[in-house]
Amino acid sequence: MAITFHNEGVSPSVNTTQISSWLSSCIDDLGYKLGELSIIFCSDEYLIDINKRHLNHNYYTDIITFNYSIEYMVFYICVDLMTRQQMNKRK
Repeated sequence: MAITFHNEGVSPSVNTTQISSWLSSCIDDLGYKLGELSIIFCSDEYLIDINKRHLNHNYYTDIITFNYSIEYMVFYICVDLMTRQQMNKRK
């Protein structure tokens, strides 16, 4: 299984090694085998554009996933929105 990380207009401070290890453990524990998983960290504007073009939704969201097959999945994670959500939880 390959887990790859990409950044689109953002520079999140995340430990991709820890995330990869945790995801691999979760997938194994559930008894699944995954060929490739791409995680794309992006901005509000990048993700709303995907939401509009591919899902016909005109609103912000924190995560969009595309399951092309059991062998290939893509997760788009909006760093901007998730950061705001974390800041609101701390208040």
